Amino acid sequence: MGHTVDKCIVVSHLKRVTACQENHVEQDIPWTDDRDFWWHEEMEDKEPACYPEWMDAEDPLFMLYTSGSTGKPKGVLHTTGGYLLYAATTFKIVFDYKPGDIYWCTADIGWITGHTTLCMDLANGASSVIFEGTPFYPDNDRYWAVIDKYKVNQFYTAPTAIRALMKFGDGPVLKHKLDHFESLGSVGEPINPEAWLWYYRYVGKERCSIVDTFWQTETEWSCHAPLPGCTPMKPGSAYEERIGPFAMPDVVQHAPAYQDAFRLVIYRTLAKMVDSLLDLSKCFEVINHLVNKAGEEFVCKQGDIDLVTETDKEVEQLLMNGIKEQFPDHKFIGEEESSAEGRPEAINRFPTWIIDPVDGTMNFVHAFPHSCISVGLVVNKVTELAIVYNPLLKQPLPLVEARVHFTMTSP
Repeated sequence: MGHTVDKCIVVSHLKRVTACQENHVEQDIPWTDDRDFWWHEEMEDKEPACYPEWMDAEDPLFMLYTSGSTGKPKGVLHTTGGYLLYAATTFKIVFDYKPGDIYWCTADIGWITGHTTLCMDLANGASSVIFEGTPFYPDNDRYWAVIDKYKVNQFYTAPTAIRALMKFGDGPVLKHKLDHFESLGSVGEPINPEAWLWYYRYVGKERCSIVDTFWQTETEWSCHAPLPGCTPMKPGSAYEERIGPFAMPDVVQHAPAYQDAFRLVIYRTLAKMVDSLLDLSKCFEVINHLVNKAGEEFVCKQGDIDLVTETDKEVEQLLMNGIKEQFPDHKFIGEEESSAEGRPEAINRFPTWIIDPVDGTMNFVHAFPHSCISVGLVVNKVTELAIVYNPLLKQPLPLVEARVHFTMTSP
């Protein structure tokens, strides 16, 4: 394929658990000393622990794209503090996790469910089963065999998997004890009553709560779920109870010990759209038009010292109103006004426009042609776009270290 392997870490495999095919021929792969390394030998002189790196709560943790089932795929950036706190807390509540429990989520690691599963159970110090393969190999009872082998207490899978396993009847399930279950979970899509009842009767032995959870990549974990042992169950029906930022009073009444935890997880936003997905071309098109328009106001007022403050206000207001019309969720930092509430805005992850309506006040007052309108767009504390425009000479000024450089154009 044209690719070269520079280094190869080789893990010593355990004995095969399945027989090779009759026509299988072992391949003799040559060992290259400066390329191939045994994993166990490389680990001999390494630290036994992986020490944590202290992070700020708003530091990016991971980026994941939505599937596109609810529209155009979106890149979602979850940050360290909010994500981990919310995932850890809701996992503990929704699955009634207790120290020593064994948890298994069958979701693929590239899906938000599988990804969050590793984070939330590790954050609780939980033991988790990691699985790769299908539920049908080497036999149709693969899931149930794994559950018995590792004495799984909480099992989390999708209605699609449940319906696929239902086709083989109850025989493969009844071959196994499945006597360590405490709660069963459903995720990914609405579960139909038939699948719910099969799951409850044959897998849970009619003694386990089923937590049918609703969430998205954007919400990072469940925002709508029953509480095991607390919420009356109804096959295939959504539940009124909501958790986290959507928490309703009756949920907290069910679990008073978690009241403080519920308050903690009500943070400002659930997810942050990746800044690179912001349409910077559109942002530039909008601000380019507005700056040209504001420049006309700028020129006609130049030279009158009594109008400096008035010009500041008029130019700033024109720019802010135009931006708000196109991007109502964006924030502002300006000389005369910083937000709709009149309070200064802090630079954070949200798209924030920084506006200096009359940059070079003394030149403006004395009618020197060296004043400008300066506007910058900062996203996630990084300058993404900037315009410095001299309306008197109808020319842009050079930008310094702008991450995305656009050339100012005249109308």
